Amino acid sequence: GKEIILGSIGSFNGVFKGHDQAVRACKDLNNSGYRVKLWIIGAGNKEPLRRLLKSSGMEDKVKLFDPVRPGKEIEEWLSNIDIYCQFSRREGISRALIEAMNLAIPSVASNAGGTYELVDNCSLFEIDDVKTAIGIIQKLINDRDFYLDRCNYSYHSTIQFEKELLTRQRREFWADFANIK
Repeated sequence: GKEIILGSIGSFNGVFKGHDQAVRACKDLNNSGYRVKLWIIGAGNKEPLRRLLKSSGMEDKVKLFDPVRPGKEIEEWLSNIDIYCQFSRREGISRALIEAMNLAIPSVASNAGGTYELVDNCSLFEIDDVKTAIGIIQKLINDRDFYLDRCNYSYHSTIQFEKELLTRQRREFWADFANIK
């Protein structure tokens, strides 16, 4: 019976972040009896997405946020969501996804770009495959053990991106490079 907050971070310019698909997933979940809201934070032109929300009757279920500063402000925003969702059609190694996972937030993401390097296969879906994404979200909502396992996976998989480790790896690389004869 708890209301579930899905969260996503990404530019509102263009369609490459897949916000339209996130809205569709939110709508389908609500139509299936789940109490779900979607929060999206990002820069850019929100008007096309606002038109989509109005035409789909989702204005009361989706909240669009202006960007906040990295670090404490984004961590505070992320700490209020239950599941991080990334419906990207194009992506590199997503800093937003890493930030969410670092806070032990379970993540559901398309397999665009480098996302597969961050998210385990059981939380990945093909680009624009909203049906599979919804299935993963439903499993996170309904299966507490799966939810907790994904929280644990999220947190522990981001250790490789901690500053101290990256700095040490960078130094080792350059030391090895300098020793090449």
